[in-house]
Parts: sequence; structure tokens; C-alpha cells
Amino acid sequence: MLLKELIRQLVFGELSTLALVEDNDLGELQGGYEAIMPHINLALSSVHKRLHLREESVTLRQSASINKYFLSTKYAVSNTGSAASKYLIDSAGDPFLGNSLKIIGIELDGVKIPLNDRSIDNPILLPTPNSIRIVKPVEGQEVVVTFRADHPNVDVLTFDPDTEELDIPDFVLEPMLYFIASRVHASYPSISEGMDDSYKYRQKYEAAMKEISDHGLVDTSSNSNNKLEINGWA
Repeated sequence: MLLKELIRQLVFGELSTLALVEDNDLGELQGGYEAIMPHINLALSSVHKRLHLREESVTLRQSASINKYFLSTKYAVSNTGSAASKYLIDSAGDPFLGNSLKIIGIELDGVKIPLNDRSIDNPILLPTPNSIRIVKPVEGQEVVVTFRADHPNVDVLTFDPDTEELDIPDFVLEPMLYFIASRVHASYPSISEGMDDSYKYRQKYEAAMKEISDHGLVDTSSNSNNKLEINGWA
């Protein structure tokens, strides 16, 4: 979906009554599109946290001297500005974006490794959603870490709404419109039918998200063979 389609839906729909929208047939925004881009990025992040929409992976190369690893761009090979140990193997052409929401699986030579299982000889533990502790790291051994991923932020300074693609399914458009409208209306307080408009759109957002879950449009389960529930990270 092009970003301009989302913005068009907003300016002719949920935001059309606000002073933010210029009174013309083009539906232009005062101050340009930059005024609502932070809200759009937050909406993208919100639906990805609530729904299992995106999975990505990164290769992790173990070091015998490191027991705890973090899914952070600080440790990515492509991050030439960081002096930290580089154990996340990526490239400038395909960089790790640091958009992990939660680790859901680890593979060694194509075989899934049980996670948080202290009964095996060399357990791999997940102390937090985005960190890994390897009890006996093997120098140079690589594993593939799969994670639930957030949508990359749209760069507020450089984006072009005519070409910027949002990698989202069509069915999350409606809740995103409601989420953005709730935040924008909070900055332009108004009342309609006895109800604060910001609160009204927030309620619509929650209802739309529930409808997606009720219809089973997104698989909320994970195929990872870990025991996150025990540690409270389910």
C-alpha cells in the first residue's frame, strides 16, 4: 500500500473536520504531511505489536568469550559507527534494522533448537524478549535467529508519499486510521454526539483490532519450540 493512499483516507475521512486539513479539494495538510508522520509510525508499530504480521531473521555468530547476545543494531556488522563486538552478521545492502519485537526461534544448521530448556547439555536461554544467553558458546558457530518484527519507521525527513510503500495487509488499514485519528484529535479537542472524538476513535481502534482477531485473519500462535510462557514473556 502506498503511503499516499493512507494519508488520502485520513484527510478526506477521519481528519477532514479538523483545522489541520486545508479547506480545498486536494485535502492538503497545514505544515505538510510531516505533521502526521509520527502518528503514522506509532500506528504501524501498534498494529505490529498487537498482531503477528511480520517475521524476519538474522545470523548470529558466537564468540567463546560472550555468553549474552542482544538483538541491537549496536552489534550489527553493518554498523560501522559502533565499536562494540559485531556478532550480528548482516550487510550494508541488507542491514539488520533493530526492529525485533520478540525472538521466536533459533536454528543451527537448519534444525530448531529448544529454547529455555535447562535439561539439555548446552541450553540457550531467553532472559528477555530480545536477548539470548548461551551457556557454552562455540567460537565461530553461527545460528539463525527468527523474530517477530516491527514495521520499519518511515523517515519523516526523506519520505516521498507518492513512492513510499507500507508493507501491511489491507485489513489493518481501518484500525490504523482509527489509531491515527485518536492521536490527532487529542491535539484538536472536539466533541461530537456527547463523546470526545479522540476517545471515540480509540474505541473504534480496539473494536477493529478485536474483529481481526475474532475472524482469525492473523495467526497469533508461534511455531517456536520454546518455554517463554514459564518466564512470563508469552
